[in-house]
Amino acid sequence: MSTRVKIIGLTGNIATGKSVVRRMLANSGALGLDADWIAHRMLYPEGPAFHPVIEIFGEDLLTEHGEISRQKLGEIVFSNPRKLTQLEDLTHPLVTKSIIKRIEASTCPVAAIEAIKLLESDLVGICDTIWVSHTSTESQIKRLMTARGMTRENAEWRISAQPPQSEKLNPAEVVINTEGSFRSTWRQIQSALNDTIKWNQPSDAMHLNRLDPDRHHPVNHLLPHRVEDFWRIHSRRDIPSFYETLGTRMVLPILDGDRIQRLLIWDDWNFTAVLRQVLSPDTGWHRTVDVLTAFEADARSKQCEILLLPDVIAKDMQAVLEQMDFELHMPQSLSYTAWRQAGEGLITSEQTQVWVKILTQPYEKERE
Repeated sequence: MSTRVKIIGLTGNIATGKSVVRRMLANSGALGLDADWIAHRMLYPEGPAFHPVIEIFGEDLLTEHGEISRQKLGEIVFSNPRKLTQLEDLTHPLVTKSIIKRIEASTCPVAAIEAIKLLESDLVGICDTIWVSHTSTESQIKRLMTARGMTRENAEWRISAQPPQSEKLNPAEVVINTEGSFRSTWRQIQSALNDTIKWNQPSDAMHLNRLDPDRHHPVNHLLPHRVEDFWRIHSRRDIPSFYETLGTRMVLPILDGDRIQRLLIWDDWNFTAVLRQVLSPDTGWHRTVDVLTAFEADARSKQCEILLLPDVIAKDMQAVLEQMDFELHMPQSLSYTAWRQAGEGLITSEQTQVWVKILTQPYEKERE
């Protein structure tokens, strides 16, 4: 594989903070790739593994909506190592092919591949550096109990079912300890980027994304106190919540000269982009196209395929949305599974349609 993109391979055991680290890397200007998301896409009705999996494991896997039930498939393969190997032999090459294709098309200087089985896969061979997320077993248990509603017994079983963390730590060039605060995790990531990727070199900074370099920058290119102060004043939340947001959502600063004009907060789930919040001293921001232009450019740089707006954002913006080629859609009318799922997540009793702009077709959609 020949590419100018520096590739971080990111792994770690369950509930050690891999996704937080990946999203913080994305907020630093990297392309974040979750191998698990991409593997799910292979099993969508539009995906290349859908029909082969049905042929191997049977039509009983299908839900009433004609999709593969991940729960049923999991019950089959995780109780039968031979069947798990069959599934992995089918899907892993497809996932690797998609990731390589995405990296080769990337406009970001760095890509971060999150994969729990990175070291056992072909992906390890394309990585320039291996990073591992790490925390104590007790923290893993508490996170699984809190985030996934597991009992302590189930959480302990899930952790013990995996190889020990030491097997991932030994080959790591960088270990990110997520035991502490989100701010601590962010600082470790910035230090590691400078040490392993030479992130501050001018040649890298010139290619962070397609955004106007005079108006938009990744968060790590701003002085911490500037963006922290803006967050505290305009979100009316504390500084720790800012660093938590950097690990759970995308944060896009928009600059006016050297002054932060706005912060855009958006979700990047499964290559869909949902604008969640705009922090701004200007209450009339929704009457301009600046916000949507910046949102679209940042989403494109992260290879998102579709933009979606919840009603709380789209309210009173119809003229601007139509000018920017957004259209109202019922989620079920959207042509790709991930898009429908993202759209359905925005539906409420008051909102039955979603403003949508399709940017590109999915890499993982099987072509007719």
